[in-house]
Amino acid sequence: MPQLTVLALSLCLLAWSAGATPQPPDRGQRPTRDAAPRAVAGTASLTGRVAAADTGRGLSRARVAVSSPDLREGFSALTDQDGRYTISGLPAATYTISASKTGFVMLSYGASRPQRSGTRVRLARGQELKDIDIRLPRGGVLTGRVYDESGEPVVRAVVRALRFQYVQGERRLTQMGSGESDDRGQFRIYGLLPGTYVVAASVRPEPALREGAEERATLSFAPTYYPGVSAVAEAAPIALGVQQEVPTVDFLLQLVPTARVSGSVSSPAGPVGGSSVTLVAEDPFGAGPGPGTTFGARVMEDGTFTVTGVAPGRYHAVARGTPMGGRRGVRLAGMTPVNVAGADVSGVSIALSEGGTIAGTIVTRSGAPLPRPSDLGQMRIFSEATAQLNYASAAAGAAGLTARVSADGSFVVQNAFPAPQYLRVAGLPSGLALDGVYLDGRDVSEEPFEVRPSQPVTGVRVVLTDRPTELTGTVTDGEGRPSSDLYVVAFSTDSAAWRPRSRRVQGVRPGADGVYRFRGLPPGSYYVATAADVESGSWYDPVLLEELQKTAQRVSLGEGETKTADLKWTPLGTVN
Repeated sequence: MPQLTVLALSLCLLAWSAGATPQPPDRGQRPTRDAAPRAVAGTASLTGRVAAADTGRGLSRARVAVSSPDLREGFSALTDQDGRYTISGLPAATYTISASKTGFVMLSYGASRPQRSGTRVRLARGQELKDIDIRLPRGGVLTGRVYDESGEPVVRAVVRALRFQYVQGERRLTQMGSGESDDRGQFRIYGLLPGTYVVAASVRPEPALREGAEERATLSFAPTYYPGVSAVAEAAPIALGVQQEVPTVDFLLQLVPTARVSGSVSSPAGPVGGSSVTLVAEDPFGAGPGPGTTFGARVMEDGTFTVTGVAPGRYHAVARGTPMGGRRGVRLAGMTPVNVAGADVSGVSIALSEGGTIAGTIVTRSGAPLPRPSDLGQMRIFSEATAQLNYASAAAGAAGLTARVSADGSFVVQNAFPAPQYLRVAGLPSGLALDGVYLDGRDVSEEPFEVRPSQPVTGVRVVLTDRPTELTGTVTDGEGRPSSDLYVVAFSTDSAAWRPRSRRVQGVRPGADGVYRFRGLPPGSYYVATAADVESGSWYDPVLLEELQKTAQRVSLGEGETKTADLKWTPLGTVN
């Protein structure tokens, strides 16, 4: 059976035992011609039509989105009954245009197929650009049936279509669609992108009792993966093409012995209001019920809790709450590992504490004055847990914490989850690039550092440089025409840098004129190559980089240096 290695599962799976999350229906909104009032006004406009790729019929209430890297705000409109739209008041800029509608796959204007960047459109002041038409393919469909050990249908099972994607350079299994089984056990998940999927099903815990032993063993349906296995690593992948329907995804939901997990929650601050305990499966190797699987319970007034119907597996028991009458904005959290093997587990103790803080300042490498306060105010500092603890931090309410930068360049991330954390910097002022993030003299821009309960991490220095590198060039095909329907990948010649979150591995799309640009790569030696038919972020895969290396150009970048590397692309890859 095909084996899949799991690194993480999207936050969408944080409620296995919850009801289904149905796909949102169109709500018959009146078509709107323009987006809401915006700070930047313009005089250019776009008109066009959105139609179904298979029938050519206009699609009403399809959403057309327009964005530009030169503008902070985007624009959008809904199509009318014939699929036509108009977006006016656009500033002069270069735009990316896309269309989407429930049941169809989002597509960019000019793209040959889904998940391609398409053609960028340049609008001059006062220009009226017409016939920007997009034909949307229908989404793929997975249908099947879930049943029990007697062959009877399992009713109201939540069935999810999962797919591997790269998030911040880490390969994660994310939910792309879901459905609920009917009275026949049948389900249908639609509107899916082409790709390879894992299908999973779960139900609300409804324990059954097995007689005949000295103790009565409690059984319940475990989260199950097609074709009927309990470990996500053993799931069979399903390939789904554009507008394809795979009709026979039938599988047995497994009954497994489940357990009660009980214990107590304590806090040095006294009683905790609104506290809860969540068991979060965190097995990156897929040997259990799958990362992101959860079971939960409320904490009683005496601090005790009991979680029922827990399937075998390795979990983090995560508790969260707020101190009664405590300081505003303070969150308490605690975590401890729990291993469930079918028997009840008692005496689990979780100590709550305040999260840590991460404090630092923005500085320039040259010692030049900081940017204007208005520019600093656009910067964001993100704190993110490592992939293995991503869901535990989400259960604690501490996922993806953000801090603003003050006028003096200082920042503080509050309530950081006590676990290894990454810092990510966004919204850099124009003309500056990230030199590094330093803690105790060590650059942690690509590696995690430890955050401990109730303890501050201080002295973080986010260093910016006003001498960024730049690597640019033009991609052409075998006949000398600009190529844009692909990625250009720049990656370090040192394979030790081929890892998630590496700043020395980056990918970009060329513009319609074939021109690509990397700005702010750390100084060093790089390969640069083209990559077609790959997903965004897949360039962190060492196997892909090894293949790209064979035909790549080699470029050396020094501080503040600009280099040009023109690339010629063929279906076989980059041609030197």
